[in-house]
Amino acid sequence: TGDNQIYNIAVHGNHVYALTRSFTLYKLNKSDLSLVTSINISGSIDRLHASRDGIAVVGEGTGEHVYVLSHRRQKICKFNTLDLSNATFTGGSHCITGTGISSLTQAQGLAVSGKTTATTTDDFLYVWRNYNPGTIYKYDAYTDTGTYISRFAKRGTGAGKTKNVFGLDVDANGNIYAPEGGNNDRRWISKFNSDGDY
Repeated sequence: TGDNQIYNIAVHGNHVYALTRSFTLYKLNKSDLSLVTSINISGSIDRLHASRDGIAVVGEGTGEHVYVLSHRRQKICKFNTLDLSNATFTGGSHCITGTGISSLTQAQGLAVSGKTTATTTDDFLYVWRNYNPGTIYKYDAYTDTGTYISRFAKRGTGAGKTKNVFGLDVDANGNIYAPEGGNNDRRWISKFNSDGDY
């Protein structure tokens, strides 16, 4: 990309999406990593944190979108994958912040699941937050408010708990994977189903 620091990447379909320190979002061909297009997103997100932000892609056709989490700005913004232009949630907002229990305060890591097309809307966003009684938060990725759905995985060191997670991922069956990191003795990956069961 030519940038001196790439913060996060996501692979979806035939493309790789990369978020860099210079607030640039890149779309590359997966086959040879040649550039398709890029856009500066500082108008949407003007503060980034290398290890705590996130990028995720879901959907197909006109329902395919890139989501970018800013840990410092406590929001998730949505972009079209075709040309990386701003996309909007149902009510017209380009970014969501959440309020109360759905707040994105201390959110880090981002994953998205769903099978959204032009006519279906079942996307879910997952972020890790340093909170109890649940550290993994699930949101509706379609609604304008990023409606809070549930939270699971209490903070701690026992089975089914998480303590220091910087990234999440979701497989095709909706299972969520949470790798432990940081300065602690937990060096494994926890797996939860879409209902939050360990």
